[in-house]
Amino acid sequence: GWNQVQVPCKCEDIRKSILRMKKSGLKNIIKDYTFDKFEASEPWQQTIKQAAQEYAKHPEGWFFLGGQSGAGKTHLCTAICRELLLSGKRVKYMLWRDDVVKLKGAVTESDEYTRLIDEYKNYDVLYIDDLFKTGKAADNTVQKPTAADINVAFEIINYRYNNPALLTII
Repeated sequence: GWNQVQVPCKCEDIRKSILRMKKSGLKNIIKDYTFDKFEASEPWQQTIKQAAQEYAKHPEGWFFLGGQSGAGKTHLCTAICRELLLSGKRVKYMLWRDDVVKLKGAVTESDEYTRLIDEYKNYDVLYIDDLFKTGKAADNTVQKPTAADINVAFEIINYRYNNPALLTII
């Protein structure tokens, strides 16, 4: 008989990174939203880009970016996640408007709700995109987050706040 030895190939880390990106939920935008592709012509854009790059290099705690629509929040936060994924971290992407509906829909099924929310609580890196962004009501007014939205957000954010090793990007 003969012995077989498995040796990981050089491309294994790259393949694992690609798989992590697919699992993260960012696979469709991660190739376009990079630091290199972020245009920072204004001083405020240079400031937020530099802050995002620093966080990506030395990730610790929370990174929050707020501002008006079109400011580049999603672009820079995705660029951070891209770097973290490539460095081997597990990243979970949460598109607030879509994912909170799934969570609220499962609230009456205790086991399913726990399974779903635990993923958002426990991932190495959680990126919540468009936190509390709501749609418009029939009369075209902006809807406010519901008590259920706030409860879900609190459960996730409070858990992560109490576990400082977890990275949170909003």
